[in-house]
Amino acid sequence: MAHAALGVTLDPIHVEAIARLAGSVAETADDSDHEQFATTVWEQWLDPLVDSRGQRMIEPLGDQQLRHVDIEDIALVDRPFPTVHGIDSGTINPTAFKNGLVLDLAHAAMGVEPSQVSTHRKRTIVATAHTNDRTQVADGDWVDYDAGHSRYRLIRAPQVNKYAEAVVHALALYFAEGGHALEHADTVEDLLILDGPLYPKEILTWRDRTPELEELTYEARPKRVLEQYVRLVERFVDRGVPIAGFVKNPSARVITSTIANKEIGFEAPWPDDTAFFTAARTPPPARRRCCGRRDSREPPHRRTHLHLVVRLPWRPRRDNGRRGRRAGRRPDPRSGVLRSDVLYRLRPATRHLLQA
Repeated sequence: MAHAALGVTLDPIHVEAIARLAGSVAETADDSDHEQFATTVWEQWLDPLVDSRGQRMIEPLGDQQLRHVDIEDIALVDRPFPTVHGIDSGTINPTAFKNGLVLDLAHAAMGVEPSQVSTHRKRTIVATAHTNDRTQVADGDWVDYDAGHSRYRLIRAPQVNKYAEAVVHALALYFAEGGHALEHADTVEDLLILDGPLYPKEILTWRDRTPELEELTYEARPKRVLEQYVRLVERFVDRGVPIAGFVKNPSARVITSTIANKEIGFEAPWPDDTAFFTAARTPPPARRRCCGRRDSREPPHRRTHLHLVVRLPWRPRRDNGRRGRRAGRRPDPRSGVLRSDVLYRLRPATRHLLQA
């Protein structure tokens, strides 16, 4: 029997019921001990954080730092870099066609502050296609357009039984961004910021998801994408120019998943690492450091703070010191360590991750 679609409205009595229901959830969600547990993790478990197998997951490069910074104060400081370059890429989202073709297209561009039209004009476009018909779609060469300022290319994704949309999306996105950044890396003089992680995390996590995706990471195309980012970081390390990635919505669970595997008699209450850092954002008074002045006359709930939390390295577990040997040199071990700064803004409550 078919049912006519009804427009559902909420009368005041329904809104009141929803409010009572939400209130009952809040009453049963006791987080009074979360802050103390976060303090314990912060002070005792992160130097280093070791999993159940004794493997070091994260390790501070120096002193753990948690700083409270007034946003109005830091907005007035002098710019630390004369120029700042940023790069981003976006896709049209994967599209599946009747003939079995799955396609995604990514577009990468670089900007700079102070503005520079010639830099912004340069673009890289990559289309990635997946098909089970081996006679369709072949890798193409780079094609220049816009008087040589931009280029585009078609690539064929490795064949998979599942995850075709995820594969074409990741390969198009990262191949365009990494290739564009590497192509124009030498134009960056002071700082390059990537909109996203410093390395293509989505492809790196394939090895931990399913056997099919893990096998895919050994294919030529995904390896080429990863190589682009390694070469990009190496070039900036060699030149002594800072490079960083800004993650707007971080979801890493290195700390929380490691804690959850410990036999501590208490489950980690945070869904991810940034939620843990939010709970740890207010350290004991003896360990609190403030940059700039702190006006004690103003109530804490009236001050808008940007909380810059723990600086910890991320060491690729499958690296084994191979970075840089391709060029016939042994890299500085510390140059391959990824430092992470978690940023928390009190109002509005937002959390971000800065990798460098």
